[in-house]
Order: sequence, then structure tokens, then C-alpha cells
Amino acid sequence: MNRIKLSSVLKGGPGAIAEIGGRLARGEIALDGGGVESLAPEQLEFLLAAIPASWDIAELGEVIDATTLSPALGEQLIAWLDRRHGRVQGIGDRVQGVGDVDPMPEALS
Repeated sequence: MNRIKLSSVLKGGPGAIAEIGGRLARGEIALDGGGVESLAPEQLEFLLAAIPASWDIAELGEVIDATTLSPALGEQLIAWLDRRHGRVQGIGDRVQGVGDVDPMPEALS
């Protein structure tokens, strides 16, 4: 699987972002978010528009390297998935490492 830097894709504008989103959805590439602090809402939509409706954090994590994401970009991805799946923002399953979200395990004891 080819690794693509999101920072390079963004320079190509909406068409390039949408094309990479389609390749993500087909599992053809792995996305490296290094160097990107956050995305404008329209950039996020172009990037994720082709993602299958059934995908959630686990599936997105197979094509996006969570270790390269800034906390803000990780949160944007989680919030986008939460909205898509009708979850209240901030509630739902979380994967540690994506946006540095900590499920606060001390609250569970």
C-alpha cells in the first residue's frame, strides 16, 4: 500500500483531495497526516466523501496513520465520524492514539 502525505495532497486543491479520498475508500493508499494541523470543513468533506457509510474509527484507522495526526486533526476525524453515525459529539467508541483521545480509565474504576 502506497503512503501519501496529506500535506502534499492539500496543495492540489479540491480535486486532488477528492481523488485521494476515493483511493482511501478503496484501500489503495495509507494517509500520512504529518505536517497538517487541521483541515477546513470543506477539505474534510472532500477527503472523506467516498468513505463507505459503514466505516467507523477502526476502518479509517486502517488507511490513516493515527501516529502522524495532530490532536486537532484526529479530533476532526472523530467528530466527522460521530456526525455521520448520528452519535452525540464526544460520546462513542474511541481508539487511543487517534487525536490523543484518552477514554479516562480512572473514571471507570
